Amino acid sequence: MTPLDPEHSRPRRTCAAAALVLAPLAFALAGCSTDAPASNPSARERESVVEHFDDVDALLVEAGERLGEGDLIAARDLYRRAALAGDTQAQFALGLLHESDEPEVHDDAEARRWYTAAAEQGFVDAQYHLGLLLISTDAEERDPLAAIQWFEKAALAGEPLAQYALARLLLSAGNAEQVTIGAEWMLRAAESGMTPAMGEVGLLYARGTGIEQDPDEAQRWLLQGAEAGEAQAQYNLALLHLQGRGVPQDLRLAIRWMRRAADRGLPVARQKLGAMYESGRGVERSLPDAYHWYGLAAEPSPEFEDVTPASVHEDARRSRDRLESEVHPRPRHGSR
Repeated sequence: MTPLDPEHSRPRRTCAAAALVLAPLAFALAGCSTDAPASNPSARERESVVEHFDDVDALLVEAGERLGEGDLIAARDLYRRAALAGDTQAQFALGLLHESDEPEVHDDAEARRWYTAAAEQGFVDAQYHLGLLLISTDAEERDPLAAIQWFEKAALAGEPLAQYALARLLLSAGNAEQVTIGAEWMLRAAESGMTPAMGEVGLLYARGTGIEQDPDEAQRWLLQGAEAGEAQAQYNLALLHLQGRGVPQDLRLAIRWMRRAADRGLPVARQKLGAMYESGRGVERSLPDAYHWYGLAAEPSPEFEDVTPASVHEDARRSRDRLESEVHPRPRHGSR
C-alpha cells in the first residue's frame, strides 16, 4: 500500500513465492514479451505414463510421503508421473516444487511449464501462481502482459488473491483506463475479505484514483483494514486523522493508530511516532520515547522491508543520533 504521506510514497514492492506473496511491480508494461507459454505434456508422454502406472491417486499419496521425508527428487519424479498423466493437482504441485528455493529441484522453466499445464485446464491456483512467476524478479523470462491474462482468469473465478494481484498490476500501469479497471478489481478483492485490499481501497477513495473521491468511504475502508490488523492501513488511517484529510482532525485517534502500526513493526510508523514524541504533537513531549522509536525505525523490519524506502531507515538513524547526546549525555571531564 502506498502511504498518504508523500515524503515516503512509493509503489508497494512484493515477491513471488509459494507463500502466496506478490512479486515486485517495478516493470514497464510497454514492450513486454508476449511469447507463447511453455507447451503442455504431449499425448505420447501422457499415454506412456498411463500404460505404466494408471493409479494417479496412489502416485500423489506416495509423492506427498516422500516430500514429507525431505526426499525432493523422489517426490519430483512421482509428481511428474502423475502430472504427465494430466492430473492438475500433480501439475500444480510440481510447479510449486520447481519454483521453490531448493537447489535440487529449482527450475523456473519447469515451474512455468507445469503451472501452464494446470492453468490451461482451469486450475485456479495454478493460474494465480503462474501470474506470480511471470512477474517475479527471479524468473528468467518475465512477461507482465501474460501475467495479467492469467490473473484475470483466476480473478474471474473468484480468487481474491488474484483479484488483488491483478488490481495492483493495472493500478501501476499508469494508463487511465487500466487504473479504473484496477480500482474495480481492488474493490472486489476488498469485498471478498482480502484485508490488504481494504486499505488500498481506502487510499483509492482518499485520492480519487480510478474511482470517485469519497472521504467517508476512504475512512470506512481504512478502518476495516486497520481493525483487521493491516499495519499500513493503520498508518494511513493515522495520517488521515493527523492531517484532517476529508475527516475532522483528531490527534487522539491519530496517535492511537500510529502506535498500533508502530507496534506491528512498520518502520515508517515508528519514525513518524518518534517525530510526534519529539515535537509533542498529539502526545506529551518525550525525547526518550522519541529516541526509542527512532531507534526501532532505524533497524530493518523483515516483514515490511519490501515496502520501506531506504530513506526511512536513514532519516530515523539521523534523528536517533541527533538525540543521542540529549537522552544519554556523557559525563563531564573530571566528574565522578
